[in-house]
Amino acid sequence: MPPLFEPLRVGNVTVNHRARASVPGNLIIAEATVISAIQAWKKITDAVHGKGSYIFCQLVAPGRVADTGTLRKEGGFEVSAPIPIPWKMIYDFMRDFAIAAKNAIAAGFEGVEVYGSNGYQVDQFLQDVRNWRTDQWGGSVENRARFGIEVSKALVEAVWCGTGFRISPWNTWQGMKMADPVPQFPYLVRQLNIDTWGRKTPVLIVGGYKPENVLHAIQHEYKDHNIAHGIPLQEYDRDTFYTPMQCHGYADYPFSSEFQACLKN
Repeated sequence: MPPLFEPLRVGNVTVNHRARASVPGNLIIAEATVISAIQAWKKITDAVHGKGSYIFCQLVAPGRVADTGTLRKEGGFEVSAPIPIPWKMIYDFMRDFAIAAKNAIAAGFEGVEVYGSNGYQVDQFLQDVRNWRTDQWGGSVENRARFGIEVSKALVEAVWCGTGFRISPWNTWQGMKMADPVPQFPYLVRQLNIDTWGRKTPVLIVGGYKPENVLHAIQHEYKDHNIAHGIPLQEYDRDTFYTPMQCHGYADYPFSSEFQACLKN
């Protein structure tokens, strides 16, 4: 695994930094894109490519946490409480993920990522706090991992390009977190053939890092502009995270004045 901020090979893409696509060579992962709504992203992927950068699409199926109010309003029917997915529908979901992956590539994304965390459908299969099945899709470490593995295989077969898998073993959001996430998640990682700390498969780790914690791992020529010049990072406002139907607090944090001046030069 290359040092932080060294150019990184992700699928068919070599990226210089992991940041917003304001300068060439960056990578954006578009979070939690519902698998039935892809084509509307074409304008966004074109804009990212216009900056010489790259974008992956994170594909999600909500499962039991779907907004039933929307289904009632737009579908005009009542929705029952969540039930275990029938076998046939399991394969239908795999097909839908594969179709969404093809649509994502057609819409200009360089790769796709399975959203296997935070209590959404793939994560629901993975963890015993929500997967109470007694068939081949539940009841053991191997069976609970099967759905996520098969979805990943379907994506690879569909698009033959960069395919990622997001996990968050310790997250308690939406009623998740097993009493012991180990050995469930290491088994999943091994089955996905991810060489965690080698050079075969890149692993992106986020959360809890500050410049002073990682400066020793960053080669000078690959440092983020603000880190390289000792400019304080923008403070975030957690109260504005994930606010629906508005960009405030999500994608509108300003660049430093020093970086903006650098872009003009």
